[in-house]
Amino acid sequence: MLFPITDEVVERQRARFQEHGIVPTPRHLYYAVCAAVEAPTASIAAGQIGLGAMLLVIAVLLPWRVWQIGVAVAGACVLLLGLRSRMLENRRPRGRVLATSFDTFVKDYLRGNGDEQLQEESLLEPATWHALGFHHNCRILVCDTAELAALLAGNREFLGGDYIVCMEDDVAGIDPALCPDRIVVLHDATPDGCSLPGRIRALSPCASSMVIDCGLRPNQDIELRLPCFEGAPLQLADSPPADVHAAEWEWLRAGHRAEAASLSLFAVKSLLRTAEAMPREADMPGVLWIPLPDDLSF
Repeated sequence: MLFPITDEVVERQRARFQEHGIVPTPRHLYYAVCAAVEAPTASIAAGQIGLGAMLLVIAVLLPWRVWQIGVAVAGACVLLLGLRSRMLENRRPRGRVLATSFDTFVKDYLRGNGDEQLQEESLLEPATWHALGFHHNCRILVCDTAELAALLAGNREFLGGDYIVCMEDDVAGIDPALCPDRIVVLHDATPDGCSLPGRIRALSPCASSMVIDCGLRPNQDIELRLPCFEGAPLQLADSPPADVHAAEWEWLRAGHRAEAASLSLFAVKSLLRTAEAMPREADMPGVLWIPLPDDLSF
């Protein structure tokens, strides 16, 4: 169930961001507003199972055999109905339904409202990333889209780190002598995004770096109920790239995708803290993957 989006809801989410010192991009505000108008999904399976079990217990305690049989049969039927409802709920697609499209949200709630900062797709020009300068002790956060990079770069203070937010091409140009010991990657659940950590790992400047994947993986999108989009099947290679599982690749080939902008910056901050705490191993041939935190609320 979804409640309607109103100007008050948008203002309330914008105020919450300002309270925490977060500067959202339009897409990040869009996901926060859509999350705010969601109503919890009710489950009848647990109630049916509980009622059926309670009736079975009551049947055992009844003194009259006729009543025992009748109540026991009723309890068994309700219990089986609850188990069937649980099976149907588990089969139900768990992707989150969004209240409106992004284009409609921008048109109805951002255009002409004086939100010049939010209406800009990027909060940071790519040229300024190079001006920050790479060094051996720096922390690098690589993104697969410029919009995601803009969101993270514009909120470095909130994330609590002196990360250099950049793109794949920026990392490819690093002097190997200046490449840090670990590189964190955050990406969308798309073919290009999911293969980004492996491509970063294969870059020669990063041969001695520890590559940590904090991005969206298809299995997490379903399990943690992130908003997923379904499009036309994609013409992709049969074999998945390095560090992408076959089941994940099939999910992407089917035309599914999810965007990292749907993650709250609280969840991103938790991912970065986990990545920083990972012990440095002497030999790290592949990519270290970090699962998303349980709490993804805005």
